[in-house]
Parts: sequence; structure tokens; C-alpha cells
Amino acid sequence: MISAHRVVLFSQPAGVGFSTPADDGSYPVTLAEASDDFAAFLTRFVKQYPKYFQHGFYIAGESFGGRYVPRFTADLVRRQLAGDPDAFPVQVRGIVLANALVDGTYSPLGHYELFCTDSPTADLLRFNATACDAIAAAMPEAERLQRVCQATYDASLCQAAVEFGQRNLYKYFQEQVDALKHSPYDRCDVPPICIPQSEYSTGDYFNKPEIQSLLGIGEYQKYVSINFNLNANWSTRPEIMLPTTREVSYLVDVAKVRFLVLNGNYDVIINSPGIFREWTDLPWHGNIQFRLDPKRDWYFRDSKGALQKGGQLKGRGQQVQVAGVDNAGHMSPGDQKEAVAHLVYEWIQQS
Repeated sequence: MISAHRVVLFSQPAGVGFSTPADDGSYPVTLAEASDDFAAFLTRFVKQYPKYFQHGFYIAGESFGGRYVPRFTADLVRRQLAGDPDAFPVQVRGIVLANALVDGTYSPLGHYELFCTDSPTADLLRFNATACDAIAAAMPEAERLQRVCQATYDASLCQAAVEFGQRNLYKYFQEQVDALKHSPYDRCDVPPICIPQSEYSTGDYFNKPEIQSLLGIGEYQKYVSINFNLNANWSTRPEIMLPTTREVSYLVDVAKVRFLVLNGNYDVIINSPGIFREWTDLPWHGNIQFRLDPKRDWYFRDSKGALQKGGQLKGRGQQVQVAGVDNAGHMSPGDQKEAVAHLVYEWIQQS
């Protein structure tokens, strides 16, 4: 199915993957800086290869892409709507977010449902009654702090909300992670990362000379999967605590951009109960219809033609669709390739 569409993989911000700044001191360290770089590169790329963008453009991101993609896209669209002659010249038709961090205050709010009920899956750890009662007692204050963060967009208040959630809701699972009994990213036998090196190592793949040759890299360049210097620089900035909810609302309400949100049901760090709650709370003109639409099971046909349950879906056919993906963790598109490809293809066909 994916062969019907052209895919452009961006290593961004500068300093990630093959995107290299002149030196460590020139890394972008804010979303604003990274957004300017993204827009400048993408605009030049379109001018060089216009044939790839004749039918519009979809932007997808995973994990911290929940901060990158809404901010970058909102900036692109604002320039377009303002009539900027240098604006990105292609319509953004939709956004796909996978296990994406839009608002970090929501993930701890999902822990009661995740570990004290059988929703969305009964395959994960179950907390005892003492832990579940403590989480339930802390929920009202966690919810209040979350609302304060959203209302103010104040980094210190958002940090207070995140830290309260970590101390009072997340801590019970964190004890399991610290003891190397469970992973925050997936259900697996060997925590904490849970990603089979042979299957998911982009580093191994991109460091093959023949792959670099096909990519036109030129002189061999060592690809590093994680830039810890860049990571450290971003982690010290207060805005790391700020959500991108306002950018998402702008894109949905003003720009009429469609969203497909995917989340692996084994993911804890960005968990499905928190994600469904987050998008149900999203302020936008279609909120009431989305809120009233119940979660329903969704299905796909595997490579043998057999009908398989893929997970739960809310908002089918609406501007915002949110899907939990069964038997998948933080890398849900890689964990369930057929299921996610079906969902993305079906969503694109609806546009």
C-alpha cells in the first residue's frame, strides 16, 4: 500500500541523523529555531523536486514528534494564510502522529486505567489495591494541575504538573523500571528498551556503505541513532515542558488539517488511555462530536487475507481520528506494520 505514495524521511532538527550543523554550538535548541530550519529546507526541497508534491503533503512524526510536527506545521500554515510570498507552496493535507508527546501531563493520568483495569489490554502489569487507591486519590490534583498548565502555557506551572504526576501517579511503574522488571516503551522479556537490534536498528541500516551510496551521501559518514549532546541541550530548556495543544487546535480549527493519531497499547511512557483522554479534551469546533463517538474495535486484513483486530478507534471519518494499536509499543508502526499501514492508507483515502 505504501508504494502508492512517495515518502520523504527528514533527519531533523539539525544534528540528528545525517543532518549535521557546522559545530556543536550551532544546534537549534528551541522549537522556533528548529521550525525555521525545517521550513527553509522543505521550501527549497519542493522547489527542487516539485513533481513529488503535486497532490499535497502529509507530515508524520513519532514520540517527540508530538512537539516538532504541530509546531513546524502550524508555522508553515500561518505563513501560507498570511500570504507570505516565501511561504511553503504546498497544502498540508494531514498529519500522522505515532505515540506522540503533545502534552506530557496526560500520560500519568492514564496509569489508573492502564494498570488498574483491563483497558486497553489485560497483558500488562497489574498494580495492587494499595497502589491503585493511591493513584485514584491523587488524580483530582493531577487533573487540576494539568488544567492550569493548559490554561497558562507557563513552563514552571507545566513542570509542576508533570512532576506531580511523576511523584504520585507514575512512581509505581517507575519502581518496576528501576528494578529492570518492565519497560516504559513496550512489553518484553528483556527490559528496558525492548527493541530487537536486528529489526529496528536504523544505525545498522544507514551505516551500510551500499545504503549511503544509494542515498548519495558521498564520503562515508557515520550515522548515530541518538545525539546525546543535542538531547541534553533540549532537555535543559524550560519550553521542554510546554505542550503543543494550542498548535494542534489551530491546525484543526483554522487550517482544517486532518489528524490521524496512533498509539501502541503496550506503550507506558506515552500510553493509550492518556492519549484518548488528551484528544477527547482537545479544544476545537468538532470536539462534541468526537467526544460523543465511542471507541470501537477496528480491523484489517493481513497478508494472507485473514481479518484481524487491530485495536480501538475513535472518530472514524472525522477530522481527528485516534487509534490504539494492539500488540504494539512505543514503536507502533514498526511493531504492527500491516495493521498501521492499513489504517494510514484508509485514512488517506478518506481525504
